[in-house]
Amino acid sequence: GINAEYGVPSLMMLDGRQPASSAWRTELPLRARRTVPGLLKKQYGGDKLESVSSFCLHNGGFIAFSNTSSRKKEFVIMDLDLKVVKKFQQPDLFWDISWTDEHLLCGSSRGVVYYYRLSNISKIDAKQAPTQKFYHENLEHVQYTPQPRKMPSNSRVYGVYINPKETSQFLTLENLNFHMWDFNKSEPFLSRKVSNSPNFAAEWSPYCSNEFLIGGLTGSLKLLDTRVYGGNMMVWKQNNAHRGSIRDISWSPLVPYWIASAGEDSSINVWDLRYGAAPMVMLEDHQNSVNKVSWSPYNAEVLISGGSDREFKIWGLNVYPHYLLASISDFSSSVVGVDFSPRLHQCIGVSNKGEITSVTFQREFMEPMVRTRFKDSKEEKDIELSIYMRDFETAADKIAEVSSKSMAGSRVKNLFKLVEMFDPLPEMSNSWKQAPPPNQDPLDVFDRELELFSYRIPSFFDMSSVSLPKAPAREKIRVLKMNGELLSSAEKKDYSFFLEQQGTILETLKKDVNNLQLGVVIKIIQIFLSYDYIKALDIGMNMLVFYRNQGDTEGFTSISHMLLYPTIFCKHAAEDSHPLNESEQFLSVFKDRERITQEVLFMKKFFTLLFSGKDIEQLCETHTKTILSTTATLIYVNILLQKQQYDTFFFYTSNIQKQIKGTPFYTVIDDLMKVYAFERLQSLIQSCLLIESKRSAATPNPNKYFDPIKITVNILQNGRGLPQYLLDYLSKNLSKINANVKTVFSYLKKTNPSSAKQEATKLYNEMAKYCDPSKIQPQYEPQISELYDILRNVKKD
Repeated sequence: GINAEYGVPSLMMLDGRQPASSAWRTELPLRARRTVPGLLKKQYGGDKLESVSSFCLHNGGFIAFSNTSSRKKEFVIMDLDLKVVKKFQQPDLFWDISWTDEHLLCGSSRGVVYYYRLSNISKIDAKQAPTQKFYHENLEHVQYTPQPRKMPSNSRVYGVYINPKETSQFLTLENLNFHMWDFNKSEPFLSRKVSNSPNFAAEWSPYCSNEFLIGGLTGSLKLLDTRVYGGNMMVWKQNNAHRGSIRDISWSPLVPYWIASAGEDSSINVWDLRYGAAPMVMLEDHQNSVNKVSWSPYNAEVLISGGSDREFKIWGLNVYPHYLLASISDFSSSVVGVDFSPRLHQCIGVSNKGEITSVTFQREFMEPMVRTRFKDSKEEKDIELSIYMRDFETAADKIAEVSSKSMAGSRVKNLFKLVEMFDPLPEMSNSWKQAPPPNQDPLDVFDRELELFSYRIPSFFDMSSVSLPKAPAREKIRVLKMNGELLSSAEKKDYSFFLEQQGTILETLKKDVNNLQLGVVIKIIQIFLSYDYIKALDIGMNMLVFYRNQGDTEGFTSISHMLLYPTIFCKHAAEDSHPLNESEQFLSVFKDRERITQEVLFMKKFFTLLFSGKDIEQLCETHTKTILSTTATLIYVNILLQKQQYDTFFFYTSNIQKQIKGTPFYTVIDDLMKVYAFERLQSLIQSCLLIESKRSAATPNPNKYFDPIKITVNILQNGRGLPQYLLDYLSKNLSKINANVKTVFSYLKKTNPSSAKQEATKLYNEMAKYCDPSKIQPQYEPQISELYDILRNVKKD
């Protein structure tokens, strides 16, 4: 059928299905972007060869040609700039060549495979002799005998293939058979007939040393596994994969279950080995037999092909609906070889007349293939394209530059997303047999995976094949990646992750607090505060030291505010209040970094003692500054109330009130003093003023006066600035206390003089610890002096 909009053959599967609709794919309005200047960098071979029968690229960066004409048989080696490096005379016509590491194999027209061990290319001479010859004995006496409707046998070695996973082994194809060899043995260790018609193409699995694909005259595509004993070892087969013979096969180096086959029917079929019914995509723009096809080792969705229509084509599976990116029509005869070189985005095409073209993809050429996630940001789009181009060095430098300018708002998340793109996808199985998603349409599965593999780096991408970022940019990427991981884990509230990473986090901040975004650090502390308050204070304490030592005021203030929040100075009760919006007293105190650091340390000790059930009073008494945390303050003052230490309570809370006027906590403290503490103090005082009955007077107990007397005297003597209602009440009742004390000790002197003297001395000495007569306020001096006189007289007697 004809596509009315584009005027090109419609893309229909062999079983009649239409390809899955893919909204994410890039749509190009042209049938193909021909060689637009600047999009593709082209280079032509300076030394034109006469007749090329075979071609291959060496993994070390060389190109090999079998240049065969009626006048000479010459093997030519070029570098990637298409300059001749070496030449030597061939002993025969080479129909296929394979070159990996130091192993060069050449399949001849007479059933012989010539092996050259080239450990040093510079030492190749013009009459280079083969290191070894491998003979196909069954081809020595083959006669070319034409037969009706059948391709006759011949002595040609159709293909030689070095095993990429086991380079000491190689595969050869001839007529109906394949043979497997070892370089150290003169005979094949495995031979099989695999078809009733000649086989023209094979391809080793780049993932497994035992698997390879075979195709030939009948158009059937087979996958063989040498681990399967007996029979033909076939583990996967697609009959009629093409309407004609299969000329070439290519196994994706990035996705274990994707393969491509090129056929005489002018099409390229892309298969998913997990499904056998039909190809996932059919690439149809060649006008004659497709002789060669090759996957890009850099981008999972890119292929190149060459055909008898003299076209060298570049395909993008994510460019819908025609997939064709460019057609290069620089050849006057059939294109017999295409392949990607070890140089980034360079591919080579060669015709059988010896015309050589090198094509390098430019940024402008690749840009339409990127389904950008950053449509509104030019800088992020540029970085995204650099990563897609596998130009990691440029991408890293740009990320470092952008992150140094701004790390706020959406830009932070954008950079985190870009940093994720530097990492290959999670490792996947290297077997094509892995189970596909169940109960899903194969085309939908292929489409989703194509979107993923074309945007992110597949797990099998060889990172050593490209230039990686330099050390400074690499460190920046590492830090940004760490920020992203921490932010993601914080959003998931993954406490166990942070528990494992706490050492790394602190070490990163110790080097430079700017390594981690302040917002990320805040979220980390929030997670610890939710799960383990003591651990949060411990980690926060270390962080504060780093921020203090490196002079980062914002970070220091924000972290300390969160660790101590809510503080007695907070003028906002909301949990999300920002420290810079707090009161002037708050900002003034938080400028004292040494005090704040010590306050966090105190908080750690405070809660450690509290949670372990130990006494915190001594710790609080030795803490010379006001406790900043409202939580710790309330715990402390409540303990004072429980232990009836009302004098310490009122001294402490009155001091706090002087500092926090106008804050919500002022009201809390004021209510606590007036409503709760004062009422309990009144109850204590009243309990010792009760007129004792005759029965109780028989055994008076002076100890019950100790606490009321200590509290009253201490407050009246040292209570300047305390609430007046408190001072008035205690002053009013001190005279009554004195009268009761005098009565009790008078009774004891009569009944038990030694006990009276002992108890009076005890109370007098206790008062002397904190009572200084020189500091007594004049209005309270008579009552306090009277009490001292009572006790002093009892002591003397």
